[in-house]
Amino acid sequence: MKLLQDHKVAFLDGPGLCVWDTQTGEKQHIWSSKYGFSAFDANHRRDLLVIAEYGVNPAIYLYNSSLELLHTFEEVCELDVDQLFIDWNGSAFFVVTGCPSYDIRMCDIREKQM
Repeated sequence: MKLLQDHKVAFLDGPGLCVWDTQTGEKQHIWSSKYGFSAFDANHRRDLLVIAEYGVNPAIYLYNSSLELLHTFEEVCELDVDQLFIDWNGSAFFVVTGCPSYDIRMCDIREKQM
């Protein structure tokens, strides 16, 4: 579970990701178009949410807290994504790929490139 805004939290929920507004009780979902999501992170300072599809050659999606899709990153890695982390100022995110390589890759959010 990650804090997305002062009153919104995000968490993986089966084959999707749920954003729960704790003030209104409203829940919104982002549903995976494939096999579910393997990892996500949120940065409440910059109002960003990054989500990785489960499986090989996954797409990584960048959203804001209104669940507006800002960008889709493709061909990030050939293997699955184990972890995602958005840096404190929201200018980049880091991807940890699965075995056997366990690479760490950085993506520039502003330039929208790896």
